[in-house]
Amino acid sequence: MLKFIESIKVLNGDTPDINEHLQRVIRTIQYFYSKSNEKFDFISCVYTVLERERDKISDGLFKLRVVYSDRFISGTLIPYIPKRIKRLKLVESDDIEYPFKYENRTAIDSLLSYKDKCDDILIVKNGVITDTSYSNIVFERMGNLYTPDSYLLAGTKRAKLIREGLIREEKIRPCDIDKYDKAYLINSMLDLYPVEALEF
Repeated sequence: MLKFIESIKVLNGDTPDINEHLQRVIRTIQYFYSKSNEKFDFISCVYTVLERERDKISDGLFKLRVVYSDRFISGTLIPYIPKRIKRLKLVESDDIEYPFKYENRTAIDSLLSYKDKCDDILIVKNGVITDTSYSNIVFERMGNLYTPDSYLLAGTKRAKLIREGLIREEKIRPCDIDKYDKAYLINSMLDLYPVEALEF
């Protein structure tokens, strides 16, 4: 059975980006389970988990990891501390596919063996920049923010920032990286987390 995950930011008991996650869950279920009679209320399931842990999450930053298929499977809350990601290693993989947030990340995780002494990888597919192993990437040039139009996964934070006009999509190749001043990681838990270096 295919399983999917959503990693939801819970800040001081609130879920500020829950609607972005809901839209992705709806797209996933419609694609894989359009003929299924099994339906579940994603929002209600999330808030049931939060209510169960209400006393623990009233203060601070937590990650709610939801596992689902055509039904809710589990929800786990843990305190969130960002990984220390300072250096990215560019790794090429023309076969990599991750259009949905599958629980099985074997294809991506297998590429981590090539990161050498870096903290994470930045995947290059068919000659263009895509994502890191767990986030989308944003580049800054002259105060403007850009994200690759060749992403692997349409991240929730990425979608929100594009909709709000804070970042723009453009084609970014490895040879273009020097044109940018800074690089940042974004995902449901990270808001423009700075990267210090990219290694080829």
